[in-house]
Amino acid sequence: MAKNNTLLYVGAAVAALFLFRKQLGIGGPADFEAADELELFIENDRDLYNSIVYPTYQNLARKIQSGKYSSDLAQKSFYRIATLGAKKYHKQFGTPGTRFGSVFTVPTRKMTAASMERNFYGDWKNLI
Repeated sequence: MAKNNTLLYVGAAVAALFLFRKQLGIGGPADFEAADELELFIENDRDLYNSIVYPTYQNLARKIQSGKYSSDLAQKSFYRIATLGAKKYHKQFGTPGTRFGSVFTVPTRKMTAASMERNFYGDWKNLI
């Protein structure tokens, strides 16, 4: 009888976790550690930062100043960056013959994009 109750509690905890992720807009089996690793890689890679991240920051800063900033559109921009970063990470550190999406799944890249957007917007608001 105790084993059945334990399974119910575990099942309820898993269901609550998926509901929490869905409410955050993450959904699915995202890997929190992989998302953090991808974000750090993107921010610390000079080529990615200079060619993609910094121009995106400048563009979004102009959008904030003009009052046309949209969090959803900013997340799309950061998702593009996260995808390019995942491809570059996989090219440098991945196993040959595997796809970059096997390590950095779509939900993981979306989580990375959401985190990057929150960090950017929070940093921008702190400057004002």
